[in-house]
Amino acid sequence: MKKILMILTSHRLDCFRLCMDMLIHGGSIHRFDRVVLLLNGVKGRHLRYVQELQARHPDIPWDTVAGPRGRGWFISNLQNECVRRYPDSLYFKIDEDTFVSADWDQELLAAYEAHHDRPDLSLVTATIPNNGLGCWQLLNVFPDLREKFLQLPHAAHHPGASSPVWFYPHLAEWMIREFIHLDTANQRVRAVVTEPWVHFHERFSINCICYDYRHWQEIGGVQEQDEVGWGQWITENRKLVVLAARAVCHHYTPLHASGRHPGGELAGDPLGAVVFRARAPALGADGPPGACHPQASAEEVSFRLSSSYLSSAVPMESSISK
Repeated sequence: MKKILMILTSHRLDCFRLCMDMLIHGGSIHRFDRVVLLLNGVKGRHLRYVQELQARHPDIPWDTVAGPRGRGWFISNLQNECVRRYPDSLYFKIDEDTFVSADWDQELLAAYEAHHDRPDLSLVTATIPNNGLGCWQLLNVFPDLREKFLQLPHAAHHPGASSPVWFYPHLAEWMIREFIHLDTANQRVRAVVTEPWVHFHERFSINCICYDYRHWQEIGGVQEQDEVGWGQWITENRKLVVLAARAVCHHYTPLHASGRHPGGELAGDPLGAVVFRARAPALGADGPPGACHPQASAEEVSFRLSSSYLSSAVPMESSISK
């Protein structure tokens, strides 16, 4: 079965650059039969970056599906068109603000292969510290962290879309910082987890998932409200979501007072410094305007550089079209 990687990008060029750095220099992008960029209203500098990235890496089997900017069907139909182009495949879908480890795809693939004969299987998802399922799982395997977490304002420990980590940015930040170095985080998790896969029947996060053609057909294609509608269908039909407990990945969370995505540059909030300042100091690249937060600590900078597969000697994709 062919493996198709879909990467949705719209307006977060800063995040998208880092996402691509992790995929390319981590090596996982080379394990896919096709890499499809889902362009949701991408234009200008963002589009130039996409074109130059593809030209710089002709060995990667690129494809693009482009459409106008918007939510709902504007996003879902990009994914549906990709599936129609490459039927009977296994689909890995991430968002532009998802940052993965070097072997994230292998862990999701192992989870899928262990469950693909189950008729109730819907999809596989990574362990993302700042979403409901990921936070629940990590606090289960690290009871000392759970005790500290529960001392924070508004904290509670339960899975699903009602988890407070979805709604309170300070909780999301705390979870991300606890697992901020992806290599270290995955080593730490793999040293303690006894079950590599955890079963749920809850709404999932759309940011890093894996599903097959059979599931796409049974849901009638990705619906208008992808995460909400998809998750509701899974819950109502008691379908299985498999959490890959050995695959810790990050999803960027803006630290905004309302808890909502402000749509600004990463430097507009402290967590932006965590994931983005690191492009400049050791690599000699300034990055996009405003991307470097002057207050970022050495630990925050090391988020980007600590992974063993990312070296300051490797040219970053984020240096393209500054």
